Amino acid sequence: MLREEPDDRIIRQLIEGGLDRLSLPALIPLPSESLPLEFEAGENQPRLKVLVESVESSAQVHAILAALEQGKLISRNLCLDTGESSLHISLHPAPDNLRLQFDDHNVRSLYHPDEVLLLVGSDEIAQALAKTANSLGYTVVICAPAQPRPASLPEQVQWTSRPVEDAIRETILHPYCSVVVLDTHTSLSDRAAMSALDTPARYIGILGSSVSAKQRSERLLESGIREESVQRIHSPAGLPIGSHTPEEIAVAILSEMIASEHALHVSLVTSGQKKRVLFASRPVSAEIVRPTVERTRCSIKEMPLGNPWKDCCSVDTADDEDK
Repeated sequence: MLREEPDDRIIRQLIEGGLDRLSLPALIPLPSESLPLEFEAGENQPRLKVLVESVESSAQVHAILAALEQGKLISRNLCLDTGESSLHISLHPAPDNLRLQFDDHNVRSLYHPDEVLLLVGSDEIAQALAKTANSLGYTVVICAPAQPRPASLPEQVQWTSRPVEDAIRETILHPYCSVVVLDTHTSLSDRAAMSALDTPARYIGILGSSVSAKQRSERLLESGIREESVQRIHSPAGLPIGSHTPEEIAVAILSEMIASEHALHVSLVTSGQKKRVLFASRPVSAEIVRPTVERTRCSIKEMPLGNPWKDCCSVDTADDEDK
């Protein structure tokens, strides 16, 4: 017999004991006196808020899935007072990257395409990075022209032997994609960089030294690439955490990718003989009135939203250019 997970048990008890008494939609704090649930004894009892709504049509679900297939971002807004909902579809990443925001009147859910990581090169660092990124939920593709696929590579990691320009063009289709160039051959890394700069990739990283990074920037500028485009490249790739082994380098690169995903600026501060890594993020909004609950690759923030969604049940396909 399969062991029932805590979340599944809570949902089952909710369905069996309380749905018929609810006015939907409802954002229910659990546990509550009106809906007592059986929790395991202990001080760390879960405190949840469960959204329950009645969905009579699958049109919005199909619209969300179709937009995700096209690499677009979808924000779904539900009015708890009326039960009406609306979709906003955009090509641009959300500035706050929050998957869920809510207050007493509205719930905003954010859906975006799968995170894709394209690695150029197939050495030990590539394999360590691919395994770690895959465990974090990335769709990982390794591009290694004219090289066989290593037998030790997990099945979930995709492999292509196509030319690097073709692999980047076919894989990096939306802003939730990243490119990391691990092959340090000058010609290949330059071609990969130029191809990646023609895509909406959120993160472009190239392994190497500070000297090689400076030389590459000069070559790209001489070839006609604009300076603001060249500045998109993170090189040397990865946070400066003193990494040496392939696994440590993989952690450093993924850390920088995640910082970039959350719009965090990371810099190295030197003080005397000691070196420290300083994390500096964008200012926190003064509207936030409750603590933020951070989870791996998912943030939940409760904040006053008001009622900004006037056109319920509509689909907005604007690209936010007027904001």
